[in-house]
Amino acid sequence: MTWGFALGEVRTNSVLRINERGEWTEFSEILIGSQPPKKLLELTVYPQE
Repeated sequence: MTWGFALGEVRTNSVLRINERGEWTEFSEILIGSQPPKKLLELTVYPQE
């Protein structure tokens, strides 16, 4: 799943994936004006055993 938002010159892009082991990974970046994208969030949620 992908999503994001924009507020003036600030934009975000996020990607969420759930793999075959049930791990939820998420990566988000932020873009401000013409600056290169910067990592905002990177996480992995592991299923309970």
